[in-house]
Amino acid sequence: MKATFICLANSYKEGGRCVAGIECHNGIPLWNEHDKPRWIRPVSADTPHGEIDSRLSYKLKLLDVVEMDVFDPVPEGHQVENVLFNPNSLKTKGVFPDQKLETLCDQYQPFLFGNASNSVSVEEASELSESLTLIKVVDFRFAIKPNFANPDKPHVRLHFDFNKNQYNLPVTDPIFLREIQFDQNFLNNAPRLYLCLSLGILHEGLHYKLVAGIIPATHS
Repeated sequence: MKATFICLANSYKEGGRCVAGIECHNGIPLWNEHDKPRWIRPVSADTPHGEIDSRLSYKLKLLDVVEMDVFDPVPEGHQVENVLFNPNSLKTKGVFPDQKLETLCDQYQPFLFGNASNSVSVEEASELSESLTLIKVVDFRFAIKPNFANPDKPHVRLHFDFNKNQYNLPVTDPIFLREIQFDQNFLNNAPRLYLCLSLGILHEGLHYKLVAGIIPATHS
């Protein structure tokens, strides 16, 4: 079965990539029964955590409209969006206009993935029915710390306000991480950011919230 989605995340995950986006048909986003965008996350059956080989996904850019062959849905806990796919079937079919991102944002959720913290307990995660969301933020800043284990990949966190709550989340968007190494101020003049947020797999007893994709606004 063919599936097409707007790529909103192509982030680092366990040595590979986590690719995810919102399903569409002829470039038009699809919505679920809860009146929210219909998210999809292709996963591999050949890797420990479903991560995709970087060699397959590195060419995909955020906002690309991507087509793939899907086999079966394979939800895992709160990650209900997971589907098995044919790794050789990824094709870019076009680009989604960033001017339309506003319509895909879930700005009315009171909390991100159920609470105002930077992580979610196993018990809290068991009550969730989603692990991906897109939001817009206008009040944000980045914090960068050296990564002594891997100097080429500094630790970057995004501090932002959303619905009167403050969050401080790690960034796993490789394109953004590459850009900020060269110019730490390259987003200073961006009027707002569109963030694809993901709730990760279990790590040291918690599920951590991640900034999996960052799309700066190109217009005021």
